[in-house]
Amino acid sequence: MHGGLGRPAPGNLSQGDFILVHYDFPDTEWHTRLLLSHVHESVWVILTPQADLYLEDLNGPDITAWRCFDPQGPVPYGINAHDIHPFRNLPDEAAKAQLFQEGDRHASTERARLGLPAPVNAGIPAAVAGGGPHVNLPPAGGARQDIAGGGAGGNAALVAALNQPGGVDVDDSKVDDARTLAISRDEEGNRFKDFRSGVQECKQCDFTDWPIGGPRTAKHVVLEMVNHAGSALAHHQAWRVACKFQPSDGPAVEHEGLCKILHTMLTYDQLDISNLASAELIARGIQRIEEKHKFKLQASDDSGEGALFMGAMGGARIGSVVSPKLTEWVGGELQKEALVAKERRKAREERNLARKSAGKDGDKDK
Repeated sequence: MHGGLGRPAPGNLSQGDFILVHYDFPDTEWHTRLLLSHVHESVWVILTPQADLYLEDLNGPDITAWRCFDPQGPVPYGINAHDIHPFRNLPDEAAKAQLFQEGDRHASTERARLGLPAPVNAGIPAAVAGGGPHVNLPPAGGARQDIAGGGAGGNAALVAALNQPGGVDVDDSKVDDARTLAISRDEEGNRFKDFRSGVQECKQCDFTDWPIGGPRTAKHVVLEMVNHAGSALAHHQAWRVACKFQPSDGPAVEHEGLCKILHTMLTYDQLDISNLASAELIARGIQRIEEKHKFKLQASDDSGEGALFMGAMGGARIGSVVSPKLTEWVGGELQKEALVAKERRKAREERNLARKSAGKDGDKDK
């Protein structure tokens, strides 16, 4: 999703603004840029998180959209926080002042090369004949021209400063956290995310140290809840009624409590439940209850035969969120345990027979 707002008017930008840029690539990534100096029209000298300095035309053909952005504020509406490539550390005010001076020199040199006058009242110096760093700009013609590269371009110190762990302005532990979703609020400014929207934003990531055995099912569970009733709470209500439980019945109380936790994690806490082991355990608890009482659903109505005719698959045809992969895994594990128990039983029987046989042989010898 590219935000859907296209490119705002470049004239609304100022030196020191941060923006998010989406390039004409088949991905959803937004790249953070710090505007160092305005060259002319929609061309700016910008700084990237990799410490590259570019001449970038915000109306260039390789940019499909850009958005204003405050790195320490909320994510712009319509953009997923996981899709943002951020600065690991934000430059402090002293560093910004030095970067702005460098950007102004680059912008001045580019205007001189193009034969453009210095902007009026912009505080940008004219082309410097002597003094200051000399910059060899590449030939014109590209929408984005590299001025000074990162570590390979002589800016190794700047690269280190922008990428060192534990920066002052940005908490590295909060950058690109797979466990969280972008924060959204309602019209009154309160934290709120629609359950369906939260489910759609969840993106499961692989973890080598995932602590729970079997397939990960949290995303499956919430997707089935959305398809079945629209939300976790609505699913609970539909499941309880279908099973003919009273609100005070034990299974209904436990099921409702787990569904409320899952609902709150998505709508208020705004967490990516597909990447939380705690949410997986909650989802397993819901599935355990529904699997235990599935006979009540199967006994109701037509046992899902009508839904099956309409193309429903798995537990969805009877209003259950139990993952087929989980039931298959549990069945396989139980089968393994049964085989082990069977072999142990055979071994015990053989040992008992051997003892009895040895006892009989001893009696004969007497």
